[in-house]
Amino acid sequence: MKKKLRILVVFFVAIPLLVACSSAKEKTSKKKGDSYTIVNTRPWAGEGYKKGFVENSIKDSKIKINWDTYLYSDWGDKKAVVLSGGELPDAFWGGSLVDSDLAQNSEAFISLDEYITPEIMPNLSKALAEDEKLKAVATSADGKIYSLPARVPGRSVVGNQLFINHKWLDNLGLDMPKTYQELEDVLREFKNKDADGDGDSENEIPLSGIIYRMFLPWGLAETTSTIKYMSWDDKKVVYSPVTENYKVAIEHLAKLYKEGILDQEFFTQDNTILGAKKMDASQIGVTDGWVPGPYGTEEGEYVALPAIESPDGNAYVIQDVDDYIRNQFFVTTACKEPKKLLSWIDKFYTDDASVQNFFGSFGIGTTKNDDGTYQLLKPKDPATVQDENSWHISFRDYGPKYVGDNFNEKIHMLDDDGDGFKLKITKDLEPFAKPIYPSLAFTTEEQVRLSSLNTDIQSFVEEKMGEWVTNGGVDDEWDSYLAQLDKMGLEEFLTIQQDAMDRYFEK
Repeated sequence: MKKKLRILVVFFVAIPLLVACSSAKEKTSKKKGDSYTIVNTRPWAGEGYKKGFVENSIKDSKIKINWDTYLYSDWGDKKAVVLSGGELPDAFWGGSLVDSDLAQNSEAFISLDEYITPEIMPNLSKALAEDEKLKAVATSADGKIYSLPARVPGRSVVGNQLFINHKWLDNLGLDMPKTYQELEDVLREFKNKDADGDGDSENEIPLSGIIYRMFLPWGLAETTSTIKYMSWDDKKVVYSPVTENYKVAIEHLAKLYKEGILDQEFFTQDNTILGAKKMDASQIGVTDGWVPGPYGTEEGEYVALPAIESPDGNAYVIQDVDDYIRNQFFVTTACKEPKKLLSWIDKFYTDDASVQNFFGSFGIGTTKNDDGTYQLLKPKDPATVQDENSWHISFRDYGPKYVGDNFNEKIHMLDDDGDGFKLKITKDLEPFAKPIYPSLAFTTEEQVRLSSLNTDIQSFVEEKMGEWVTNGGVDDEWDSYLAQLDKMGLEEFLTIQQDAMDRYFEK
């Protein structure tokens, strides 16, 4: 009996020990396989961007990443649900959130400053210490860092540009225009004569594209501002739709519209209709875009226009987005172990990683040469251009990465394809590019107020833009237009942005 009792006592005493031991093993097991969920947005479906560097770095860091991926076309509807649905992911990848998302959901994100140290994130810490602009871009108005920055490689200085159908020029015996007046004369010839040579002189559309890019000859180029139509001059913010140049541009465009030179569907067509017109070389004489490659029925039908001399004597080009970008990685309050996650992210802040996460991993989109330079590889599919292919096989513009000054000299581009071709056709345009519009940081209160003001102001500006170009009347209504913008809070709208710009330059 005593022997049985001792056995029972040992058995019941052992149970908690076994449970404790099992629990300890379970915790250890979970810790060995640290798992994080990251929301990511993509232009197309596919897993190619995870191959190579990304999957290898995850394996080396001994973590597991669960990618919660959304297509751009769906993310607008899903974002609010993800942010307020009660179960946050551990992090958001670049491209999924913007400043206003942080401002409106600030309680969902953590400050990253305590993790950006030489011990946890040596690569990023070094970059921030050496690059004042990177630090300024990353730092919020309250002095803290809530999202990680990037500086991308291989970025063109010139963004979208104007292209002309050189076959139409040849058919009519016209020279390449160099001034705005010459361009207008060419467009008028395109309209009044059989430019495409099909026997019908009334089926040509001399000028079509994105409407605001047609304001370029008056110095009203798209900028990298997060607020549409903003520009700057000597550290002072400027809202282009209230300038005299804007008024003059509207008057000229209204004249071109009335003559049938400007596409009559400018304000009603969507990108699908516009894209179809660009592919048909018998329709458009001058249009806009990134490169001329996709346009026309034959290769080389469209060529880049030079920097057109404007009525004010200057020439202007559209600037590409800044190679410095913020909001490339957010960590939420749901993340239980940010240190290990951010230690992995720090691996992205090297030259090798940056090249692979912009152009494609080694052996897939790039190779690294023995002399430390990099070579871009042609896509396996000959019908795919290199820069489009890079979006399929890398994170491209989004996600953490960093390269220093003059790094692009180490990259051997493809002169006849993608990024290399873009750099080639914009080389002569680069001297006309204005300084990049700074990436401004706003306080939560400023961001919320600015978004509210901008919604009404932009809507009103674009409504009047369409009315004036298609029906005229800008001169008669200009004063009342300015008065209405004042009532809508234009002064406060500009003051918020000027305060942010002042802080940027103080940094």
